[in-house]
Amino acid sequence: MTSDLLQPGPQRWLSGSVFSSAADDYVSYLRQGGYRPNSVRLYLACVAHFAKWVSEEGLGLTQIDEEARQIFLDVQLPHCTCPQPVRRQRHELHAAIDHLLHVLRAQGQIPAAEHKDPISQELMAFDNYMRDVGGLAETTRRQRTDIVRRFLRDVFVSGAIDPNTFEPAHIR
Repeated sequence: MTSDLLQPGPQRWLSGSVFSSAADDYVSYLRQGGYRPNSVRLYLACVAHFAKWVSEEGLGLTQIDEEARQIFLDVQLPHCTCPQPVRRQRHELHAAIDHLLHVLRAQGQIPAAEHKDPISQELMAFDNYMRDVGGLAETTRRQRTDIVRRFLRDVFVSGAIDPNTFEPAHIR
């Protein structure tokens, strides 16, 4: 089903990856969700790019989660030298990988998302607030969440967040 949607290079990246068994289910999931054929093709190409990186990094399915997605987007993507045709639009890749994580979890191939550490929990609550109360777009939320993530990791190295320890210098 996926072979007619991708060019030969990305098709090889995907079929030779840990995601190969999920590719058809991924396409079915998007189609059932009402995605247009061009969107399905685009998202599958994004997953193929992610698959190429996952394979090069030697990651197994147990290592695929939101953290792996963030490393791909934050570390690999800005310095990407992957050959054409490759998708490099961050928002496309982010959305495509989120759908992939959903499909992999539905198949039971990866565990449910865990947000145990206090910083991740706080960032998730902050993002939900910006989306649900502030009505902010994904790009704006991502930028602000990244800023707050860096701030919290710098100030609360141990991971435990204690607002009583804030100092004016931290905010500056």
